[in-house]
Amino acid sequence: MLENPIDTNARLLYQLLSGLSVSASKINSRATKELFEHLQQTGIIKKQRKGAGNQFQVMQPAALQNFVEQKYPSGLCAEPMPDVPSRTQGVLQSRDSKAQKKLDFSLLTVRGVTTLKHAGKTHSLNTLTDTDTSLCFKISPLLLCELPAPPCTIVTVENPTAFVELEKMPALSWQLAVYTAGKMSNILLQQLQCWHQQKHQLVHFGDYDYVGLLEFARILACCSTARLYYPDSLSEQLQQYGNARLLQDQVEQHKALLKKIKQLPDSQGKRELSEVHRLLQTSAKGLEQEGLYIP
Repeated sequence: MLENPIDTNARLLYQLLSGLSVSASKINSRATKELFEHLQQTGIIKKQRKGAGNQFQVMQPAALQNFVEQKYPSGLCAEPMPDVPSRTQGVLQSRDSKAQKKLDFSLLTVRGVTTLKHAGKTHSLNTLTDTDTSLCFKISPLLLCELPAPPCTIVTVENPTAFVELEKMPALSWQLAVYTAGKMSNILLQQLQCWHQQKHQLVHFGDYDYVGLLEFARILACCSTARLYYPDSLSEQLQQYGNARLLQDQVEQHKALLKKIKQLPDSQGKRELSEVHRLLQTSAKGLEQEGLYIP
């Protein structure tokens, strides 16, 4: 048995190289289907009937060996390389950076009027005097940003326009804005949790749809005092500028959101989450956060 294969395809190729057949029922993912379709087209393997199902048998062992050596130049096993970035390891091991699904770091893009400390260096922000400036830090589980200032309000912002125009949202008070670029990485969530534990206030400002609410639910699951920003006029804005297609395209995310809401303990943030969810259900529309900037 192959220990620590680089990916599923590496494990299945090792099985073929060992003279064993591969059941057709194991070919599920898109990447695996593309691989086995290529091997069939080149005549390296062949699908054959066996018992109640189909199996793939090797027809050209030498050609298969050559194919594996070309696709996985460092072998089928993932050797630990602590000093090499994960996506670089993907290129080294299988000539494909995306073979490594997760990054070992995240980018933290911020603007505001406070001071941050990162890797021993202090950085001062002053968005009020330079509205076009933001800072970007490379963070990891072992290298997070510190906020040495007294407890402040940190707002997470989903979309780029809302992030750079945040001063035009007068009802939202904040000292540090964090650009999440859609779905947050787990490392960014760790950063938020770290600040939450240091008694900083977290506020999420995202799209008013199931995806946006699900992102807030992820924050709330690890930061119990997090709040959700939405104006008192959200119901009217949903009716006037909302888009029904947003919710129609997010069926699976809605299911995940409902499950998440049930798991969350009671808090002010959960009540705000439930209220915005109710407004979405009532209007049957979603609203992108840029809609709040309409005069």
